[in-house]
Amino acid sequence: MHLQIFIILLIATLLGYQWMVDSGLIHTESVVGFPSALVLLIVPRLVLGLIYWLMCRMTLRRLAEPTAAVSLHRLDQLGTIYRLGIIVCVVLDFQTTWPLWLYRELGLAHVPLVWEIIMLAPAMLMLGWSWWCYFPIEQRLRQAVLIRRMDEGMPIYPIAGRLQFVIGEFRHKIALLLVPMLLMLGWVNIITVWIPADARLWGMALHVPLLLLGVGGILLFSPLVVRWVWDTHAMADGELRHRLIEMCRMHGVHVRGILVWNTWGTMINGAVVGFTRRLRFILLTDALLETMKKDHVEAVMAHELGHVRKRHMPWMLLAAMTAMIWINLFTHQVARFLEVRLPFLGDALGDSWALHGHVLFLTAAVFGLAVWLVVFGWISRRFERQADTFAAIHLARYRLAPQPGDEQRGDEAAEPAEHDADDRNPAIIQHSDSETVAEALLSVARLNHFPPQRSSWRHGSIQWRCDYLKTLPGRTTDDLPIDRLVSGIQVTTVIGLIGLILLAWQLPHLMPIMP
Repeated sequence: MHLQIFIILLIATLLGYQWMVDSGLIHTESVVGFPSALVLLIVPRLVLGLIYWLMCRMTLRRLAEPTAAVSLHRLDQLGTIYRLGIIVCVVLDFQTTWPLWLYRELGLAHVPLVWEIIMLAPAMLMLGWSWWCYFPIEQRLRQAVLIRRMDEGMPIYPIAGRLQFVIGEFRHKIALLLVPMLLMLGWVNIITVWIPADARLWGMALHVPLLLLGVGGILLFSPLVVRWVWDTHAMADGELRHRLIEMCRMHGVHVRGILVWNTWGTMINGAVVGFTRRLRFILLTDALLETMKKDHVEAVMAHELGHVRKRHMPWMLLAAMTAMIWINLFTHQVARFLEVRLPFLGDALGDSWALHGHVLFLTAAVFGLAVWLVVFGWISRRFERQADTFAAIHLARYRLAPQPGDEQRGDEAAEPAEHDADDRNPAIIQHSDSETVAEALLSVARLNHFPPQRSSWRHGSIQWRCDYLKTLPGRTTDDLPIDRLVSGIQVTTVIGLIGLILLAWQLPHLMPIMP
């Protein structure tokens, strides 16, 4: 399971529990009390943690065997099961009295984020335990890479300690999504607790503009959160930085700065954050800059610039919100139809129909979330494919002229070849252009110790992306199927937004069975 999906499901589980408590579906008599609660709280976590620890030990012993890759793949699959198990443990927590006592009796429902952080703490500890158990494997793999780097004369980094490794995993893989989501939850709590439900502004419910204002502000200033959560610093002045800044100028991309993302050589990656030019940063990891060939670094940078030039971040946000609202609206209507239009169910269930009606809506919400994850993942992977295409187009137009001594990597002295700075002029993508981007992706996979075939929810597998890049040679840059597909996604998003606005305006007349 992708860690981003894990965080989304974890937050959705907390929200589902809060909704059930506020709806009266959960009360003191319906949950398990002490001492049976201790069994549900402790035993599943102990069993799950012990199984994962034993599997890590077995995998560590098999790293020297020819089947090491198979063992690592099995451990990766177990990691998915382990994270699902963490969510199951959270659900089991909700069958005990202590979450309800904290939420209702202690009054933490009215204190922003305190209850949520307490409930998330055991899940985060279990996630940290999985990295703690995995560290010896990571250390062995890093040692092998260290020896190879020494033989090749490449930069080497000290191997992080166990605690430093766990903290780094939290910072790089969890905090970037969890911190903004918690801030949004806290803002929603503040609005619902401190602003009366009937408060209105210019005839409109005051909750709506305040909610949009808070969420928009969090998204707008999220790059500053990234700089705080991740260990970053400005890239030092030099030929490579000059080239990357020149690339930004070529494509008309305004950034506040290019940052080096310090990972102590543990990660090869790049990212772009920020919606506005004054709050937009491009991040490239230390290992990427110091170990990859110059044209590969340029391909990664072009990929990130593609996200900005194609406005993927705002479009992805709009598509995600539009898809979520439409999917939830549809599933809600189906649940309401089953509740209102099928009275024989109420006759069959009797007094328990009210409870089953609430469960029906909760089931619809869970199904809607699952559908949204599939839809959003599909959209995100197409945006990634377009960014890969943008990188190949960049190389077709602005490829660096090869320089002596640039066989291994480059951070010095290379000049751009002659080019026309007008991106509107079509060019033909050559085999070397798409191959360079594919080689950069494969280098990222190899240096990050994960197989190219490993799937990714938002990015797709490296192999899937490389197979696509092989279809680009010979195509002109102004006639690419991926551009037409992404344009179709954007048009659909706009139509969906217009439909939602009209639906909200005419909702009482168009959909009378909605509350």
